[in-house]
Order: sequence, then C-alpha cells, then structure tokens
Amino acid sequence: MSRALLALALLLLAACAPRGVIEGAAPSPSATVRDVYVARFRQETGQVRNFGARRPGMLSFGRVSVSIPPTHQTGRIEWPRGTPNAHTDFVTIGGETYPDMASFARAVAASDRSGQNETVIHVHGYNTTHGEAVYGTAQVAHDMDVPVPMVVFSWPSAAQVKGYVYDRDSALISRDMLEELIVAFASDPDRKLFLTAHSMGGYLLMETLRQIALSGRVDLNRRINGVALL
Repeated sequence: MSRALLALALLLLAACAPRGVIEGAAPSPSATVRDVYVARFRQETGQVRNFGARRPGMLSFGRVSVSIPPTHQTGRIEWPRGTPNAHTDFVTIGGETYPDMASFARAVAASDRSGQNETVIHVHGYNTTHGEAVYGTAQVAHDMDVPVPMVVFSWPSAAQVKGYVYDRDSALISRDMLEELIVAFASDPDRKLFLTAHSMGGYLLMETLRQIALSGRVDLNRRINGVALL
C-alpha cells in the first residue's frame, strides 16, 4: 500500500509529541472518528484505557475509537491540556475488548470496507507510551486517509529517554508475542499484510520476521505485501 510509506513519516512527528494518556470525552458531531485496533503486550496501570511499561504474561486485544478534532493540524496530536474536549483534542469516545486472537482478527477483517483485503500492522518505537502509540496510529490513518484497518502492536516501552536498555530488552522479550500476532493475521488466505515499524520497533519487527522465517509457520513472501521501516 503506497500511502503507508508516506504516512509513516508522520510517526516521527508523533514520537516527539508531549507525554500523554488516553482520555475519554463526549463525542463531537464535528469531529472525525478513527478506529485503531490494538494488540497490547503491556500490563494495565489501573487507569482506565491505559497500559504501562510492565511486561505481562500474555497479549490482550481491543479496539479504540479515537475522536480527531475539527481543528486538527496535519502531523500533530492535539493532546488535552485541561478537561478533555472532542472539539479541540484527541480523545477516546468508545471501544471494546476481545477475548482472544481469533475474535480480534475477525473483528479487524470485518471492519475493512476498502475492498483491498489488507491490514496494516504497526510496531511503535523506543520511548513511547501506550497512548502515543494508539493516538499516533490514529493520526497517521486520518492524515493520510489510510483506507484499510490499522493494528498497532503496543509493547512495554519504559517511555523514558533513560529507558533505552529497558526498551531494548522489552523488544527482545516481545518477539514471541509479535510473532503470534503476525502469524494469526498471515494465516488468513483472504487477506494480506503490510508491516510498518518505527525506531526500535524496526529491530523488534525484523527479529520477529527472522523467527517466523526460520520456523516456517507461514510463507512470508506470499502473505506480506510490504515492510516499511523508519
């Protein structure tokens, strides 16, 4: 998908956004809503909708309906600076969880109205919060009018500049979980994948693709339309 190559350049800007968390608000009729599907390898923080840096034992799955304000400027995430307001801020207006990988994959496929039978899986980079990963994916999908479903693999980054070693170790620990995600989606004969990754996420993605190739679980050359690394 050629638009994805251009779209991912905006993730570099999103990575520099102020620290933020996912917050809910009442919907605005003038806002645009973009669904982001999330495979989470992060432990819950106790704060609604947010996941932190701790490493859990398994994946969890969800959909986040991200409201993008009518005042949105291309390449930016408008984080709430006070009370979250869908007219001026990126906010969450809904979503759901899925009990397992199979139901998650079915929901993603069912959401595709493009006719392209393709899913984008994105792996975020170093020093990234869960909220930044989700909202950054929504921002790119909106700004570049990506027509197919986007899934973000949210792995346990420390979300701190001084957390490089922690993030590197988290990336290595996350390989098996990302493999399960890619294999599950690549096993659908009716759909193809476009894989993207930013920063240390590229290291995680390439290590995972190497694992899959060695295992022979799926034919990557036949199931993947492209890989874009930044």
